[in-house]
Amino acid sequence: MKYFAVTESDKYEIDIVEKGTRAQIMLEEILYEVDLQVINNNEKFSLLVNGESHEVVIERNNGGFRVTVGNETFPITILDEREAMSEEVLSAVTDSQEENVLSSTIPGIVTSVLVHEGETVEANQALLTVEAMKMENEVRAVMPGVVTEIFVQQGDTIGINQELVRIGPLEGPLM
Repeated sequence: MKYFAVTESDKYEIDIVEKGTRAQIMLEEILYEVDLQVINNNEKFSLLVNGESHEVVIERNNGGFRVTVGNETFPITILDEREAMSEEVLSAVTDSQEENVLSSTIPGIVTSVLVHEGETVEANQALLTVEAMKMENEVRAVMPGVVTEIFVQQGDTIGINQELVRIGPLEGPLM
């Protein structure tokens, strides 16, 4: 199964193949043999990585985890593949009183554009769909407004930080 571990400064892709209490973990293209045993109360663990033992404390913390290995503590959020894709596609939104520009933070392919320039949209309305890592994700409006510019079309390959759609303020009430 594929997961993403998000720290304060980095994001790591992790592939896990479980084999009982043991697992094979692919992290940053390096394969690790891992065994995890509970020491007490599902918080303290003995972690064996490629034959090297580590004592690890894992605590739940604000929707994520606080992981302590030795004297170092790391806040970590774990996302499954779908959560990570949704977060990536929608996370790069620049906000101002004048307009919002939705940008992609991951590469992918635009599979459909669902709106046109000049169209009034509601908050959370689907604007376009993007296929990334074999998953199709909708890019949705974060606020009501008018589509002032569409930077992509169906079939376009998009890159990281590429602008997708610009939404301007409403001139009057939504119909």
